[in-house]
Amino acid sequence: MEDWDTYTPGEAEECGVVEIMQTGLARRAKFWVGRASREYLLVNFYTMRTVAVASVWLGMKDLGWEVPGDDGVEDGAGMGEGNLKPRKGIREWVEQIASGRVDPEEFWEVVEALGRSGEGERHAVVL
Repeated sequence: MEDWDTYTPGEAEECGVVEIMQTGLARRAKFWVGRASREYLLVNFYTMRTVAVASVWLGMKDLGWEVPGDDGVEDGAGMGEGNLKPRKGIREWVEQIASGRVDPEEFWEVVEALGRSGEGERHAVVL
């Protein structure tokens, strides 16, 4: 991953670098990052990168974008909550978007935790 901040305006324009922070996706992802920052478990036991990838995925879902493996999870090895694993499509997307630096199971744990914490408020933020 390159450091786009070091590009001059001319270099950025030439390479097609755009400012993403004012897009709808960025606003939704920031909403989820803000929610995660209030969750003790997410702040202390998961990497910022994992939370960021989960926030982007949830933002995409909020905006109605087609998200990989939207049907969720497949059965894991055991019984009970927490034994569900993300489907192959989700695992591949996480691998690609995070360059292999995010564990797909941890990603899915963050998505589940954020989903539980955000029920009823998901669409409260005006885009």
